[in-house]
Amino acid sequence: MPSKLNELIVSELADQLKDVPARGCVVISYQELDGEGNVALRRELRRQGLKLKVIRKNLAGIALKQLGAEEVSELFEGPAAVLLGSDEAPTVARTVKELTKKHERLKVYGAYMEGALFRAGEFDRLAAMPGKKELITQIGIGINGPARGIATAMRCVIQKIAIGINAWNDKRQPAPETAPA
Repeated sequence: MPSKLNELIVSELADQLKDVPARGCVVISYQELDGEGNVALRRELRRQGLKLKVIRKNLAGIALKQLGAEEVSELFEGPAAVLLGSDEAPTVARTVKELTKKHERLKVYGAYMEGALFRAGEFDRLAAMPGKKELITQIGIGINGPARGIATAMRCVIQKIAIGINAWNDKRQPAPETAPA
């Protein structure tokens, strides 16, 4: 039977991890970082708008199961921390990938996004994915290109018709007579 303390911790964890099913998360190992590296990492994460939550594997599994994201607990291979961000998972993954270049001891276990697990080997693929804003921009450019081409083609056709009408109109009008001097 779970203790009251564990029930409170699970409740608090569930509240803190409530955005995981919608926004996703990245699971990392911070164990090999020394004290200065840990402080520097947390400072950089705060600047980037990310939250680092160190959690116990069993209690996190229970909290994530309550949230409907129990697959995330498969990523915990040992002492782990969950990175939560206000952006979508690809943006957070890109940020974490940049941080792993600065902090070589930082190890990524994987990420979770919209019901899909990305293990450590697939993490680079997630980091390379465009975010929602970038996708919307790409779709807009894709739609705008053909529309601009159609508009240009129609303008050229209308311009040629106008030139033809002006030429025809010039032929129909008699040339103005010049007065003898």
